[in-house]
Amino acid sequence: DIKSCTQNIIKELNPQIPTFIELNLNIQADLPFIHTDPITYERAIKNLIQNAWESIEDTGHIDISIFHEPETVIPKEAIGENIDGQSAICVTIKDNGKGIPVSISSKIIEPFFSTKRDGRGLGLAIVLSLVQQSKGAMHYRSEKGATIFQLWFPVQPVQKESIQTEVLLEKNILIL
Repeated sequence: DIKSCTQNIIKELNPQIPTFIELNLNIQADLPFIHTDPITYERAIKNLIQNAWESIEDTGHIDISIFHEPETVIPKEAIGENIDGQSAICVTIKDNGKGIPVSISSKIIEPFFSTKRDGRGLGLAIVLSLVQQSKGAMHYRSEKGATIFQLWFPVQPVQKESIQTEVLLEKNILIL
């Protein structure tokens, strides 16, 4: 399920996160099913968390929340599918780092674009790829002192009997 998957990501990353950064996790109980590749989900969430902590120069925080939105309202600037009004899971990652300069904000999801000296420029491209594979949407906004990434994954109505069949046919795993 998405809750335990995200909690495992946090457990793995926690020792790497600088001690001056507070990590807050808020996940709604009993989330519905989404259909996504768990390995790509893990990489995408790790990339967003790492970007968040690298943007924090002093004491700061990263807030991660995951909620079900029965009737999603997607900002018009969002990238991906138009899932307005649909039932979706929203993953929000917010930090109080230095923010993304307006001059590069439109380029940050392009493959191989990076502001980091040793960066490959693939982190946010992976996030966008996950969203597209899952037929979801992504939105980000930034200003000095805050960056917020939101990912929406449409809820998939699934019968318990069909879970194994779908996994075998599509080579994806249903995150419950």
